[in-house]
Amino acid sequence: MRVGFSGRPSSLSGMPAPSPREQMTRYVSACSQLGLGCLELPAVVLFGKGGWRNQYLAACTESSPAQSASGRASGSVDVLVRMRPSDCLGACAQHAQAPRHAEADYARHLVKMVGGRLATVLVKSEHSLTAPDLAPPGGQGAARIGLVLNWSDQAAILAAARAVRRSAQFMMLPLLNLGSERPSRLERSAERALGVCRSENRGGDSYLFVSLPRSGRTPPHAAPSDIRALLAAVNRFEEETACEIGVIFSGPGSEVHAHQAAGMARELKRPVVGGRTGPPGAEVGSTVRIRDVELGLDMQYAIVRPEHASVTAGRLSSESPVARAIMGRPPGARVEVAAPDGRVVYELLEVRN
Repeated sequence: MRVGFSGRPSSLSGMPAPSPREQMTRYVSACSQLGLGCLELPAVVLFGKGGWRNQYLAACTESSPAQSASGRASGSVDVLVRMRPSDCLGACAQHAQAPRHAEADYARHLVKMVGGRLATVLVKSEHSLTAPDLAPPGGQGAARIGLVLNWSDQAAILAAARAVRRSAQFMMLPLLNLGSERPSRLERSAERALGVCRSENRGGDSYLFVSLPRSGRTPPHAAPSDIRALLAAVNRFEEETACEIGVIFSGPGSEVHAHQAAGMARELKRPVVGGRTGPPGAEVGSTVRIRDVELGLDMQYAIVRPEHASVTAGRLSSESPVARAIMGRPPGARVEVAAPDGRVVYELLEVRN
């Protein structure tokens, strides 16, 4: 589970940077120091308010910078870039003109160019997602478009599902409003939203957006019980589907709540032994022994940062699918990892930290 927030890290407010890519590097570094694993940035924060399309029009047609195998930016922080509906969808409303393909393709290349993983856009029921030729043209290295949907807007959910079925360049991402439901119902809503989106997206990792309650307080307060219930639901979903979910808080006070939630998420990954929290599972720096269940083959690896990885030398990148599946898990856990010829089941036999 990766926890983060939407917005610019407060520790870097007002700090200028020569280029969007260098700004991205600073934001990623700030999130890593907070122990966060994902961040959503408004496009205006990276590219400025005026003429950013013209400034980067030539650059978006070039090959994208080298990325890790998982598509993550450096520093092991997922970065999503929030675009306007007109940037990714072309037409904003049902009465608007036909979608502009260049805008969608351009937005996807821009996001990938600066090291982002997804272009995100908040979709409402009035946004047009019905045109048969809406799917943006493909392109090597282009980022996908995440359609962020308020889970109470059924019309938007149905329209987004149709768009996702037409094109793999789209994916559905649910948004839940914290404080609108009791913890038990919030858990069920989270599991249902993640399940529906996983089915429509045809598997893979995903993100869950959490809108904090707005009140007269500064910053607004979210009940810890609600956050724990939400994270518990996400944790169960990850274990059942062998995928990873990013939880992104949005709204005033989102950075503070994300930092607190990241600590709660780490506690959820620790096994309980005899009524007490047991030792943490595999992590960066751990030496692990795993078994390919089907072949009965045992392997031993040290989990290291991507820049130090070498499978032949027994050093497994922390960004590899196998490492991501076993990190945080205790000895005895079984995980499924997607492979070109199907899914492989591994058993975590031993962890030495």
